[in-house]
Amino acid sequence: MNRNRESRQRVASMSALLLMFCNPAPAISQDLAATLAAAYENNSLLEANRAILRRTDEGVASATSALRPIINASIGVEKRLIDRGQPNSVQSYRNTLQLTAELLLYDGGFQDSEVEIASYAVLSARETLREVEQNVLLEAVQAYHDILKFQDVYALEQNQQKVVETDLAAANSRFQLGEVTRTDVSLVEARLAAVIGNVASRQGELVIARETFKSITGAYPVDLAPPPPLPEIPATMQDALAIANQVHPTILRAKHSVAMADAVVKQTEDKITAPSVYLGGALGRNVQSAGNDKFASVSINSVIPLYRGGQGFSLLRTAQANASLARAELLSASRTVASGVASAWSRVDVATAIVEARDEQAIAAEIAYDGTRKEASLGTRTTLDVLDAEHQFIQARSNQVSAASDRNVAVYALMSSIGLLTAKHLGLDVEIYDPEVNFDAYKNAPTRDDRGNLLDILSGSR
Repeated sequence: MNRNRESRQRVASMSALLLMFCNPAPAISQDLAATLAAAYENNSLLEANRAILRRTDEGVASATSALRPIINASIGVEKRLIDRGQPNSVQSYRNTLQLTAELLLYDGGFQDSEVEIASYAVLSARETLREVEQNVLLEAVQAYHDILKFQDVYALEQNQQKVVETDLAAANSRFQLGEVTRTDVSLVEARLAAVIGNVASRQGELVIARETFKSITGAYPVDLAPPPPLPEIPATMQDALAIANQVHPTILRAKHSVAMADAVVKQTEDKITAPSVYLGGALGRNVQSAGNDKFASVSINSVIPLYRGGQGFSLLRTAQANASLARAELLSASRTVASGVASAWSRVDVATAIVEARDEQAIAAEIAYDGTRKEASLGTRTTLDVLDAEHQFIQARSNQVSAASDRNVAVYALMSSIGLLTAKHLGLDVEIYDPEVNFDAYKNAPTRDDRGNLLDILSGSR
């Protein structure tokens, strides 16, 4: 009895701590849409992948810059002392200011292909970001429903603890009156100890779920609202598959990879045979002891590949093999997505059927529990019968709560498998991240950032 009392005191202390932890501020209702919006705006993994995409955008700017003129300025100062063995040494000086420029005129399309390759890399990175977005939002859905589920189950276990404590008090009273045996009391004590353990376990699950929620959304949950109506899904699995083939980020990323691999093949072919032609020019002035002079020059240079020991053809074969690999990966991605959609569709069907069964189980278990308690009061049921019926009822209610939660998450998982679990499709009240903004700002390889630089000043662009 003392051990049970101490266990109950520890559970009570944990409950008080959990209540303080769960309610640091006045309650403000938080629904699923607000939870998903918080994850979209605050998740660090999502922000990291946005930065990766911005970094990938610079590949286009870098490739584009090679099609622009290369302009360099050089300044030289030279002072020479010549000792000819005479009393007075000869001194001379020369100061040089020179401006040179070089422009690629023709390379068989090699650098244009480089820009195209970089553009496909950007498109692939966008699909990776969208895939991460879907994963983050699905994790937020799971975390939201886990909190609600564990709260409900925790409340059920707490209620059962109160009921069993009442049963124990009644059993002790009846034992004092000689109506039941010590065995009956021990049965209730054992059940109470088990329930206290369950309460502590559910508390731990709830604390862990809260930490998971915070890691995804950036803040602890506050007074979560009940789950909203489930989002609309395609009418048939065939419809779901057709949509997935059009919009799923894994498939689109694989398609971009195929296009990029084909561009690499073309670029490599151009590199083997096409000459490179450059236009060059120089303008300068020399100021020296012998006098001053100005100079200017214009040149055209061409590099024609003749023989490289077979390196170019080896690179071409490598590029062709990579293109074949990309096509195989596209086929694999299509099959993987199709399998994921079929599995998710099946899980929704199974989860829906389980919800119906758990609802019926909970209704029957409640009727059985009420009937058993009434029959026990008439002496036709034992204490063990009551405890078993009570346990089955609580378990049935817990199963009912879990089944409803699993069904809801399964629907959102189906949307993710199709490629529709995005902030834009869900209509979240957030500022949708637009990758075009950064791409458009830097795709033409601007020569300055927000602060500007010398080239802009010289060119009069500021």
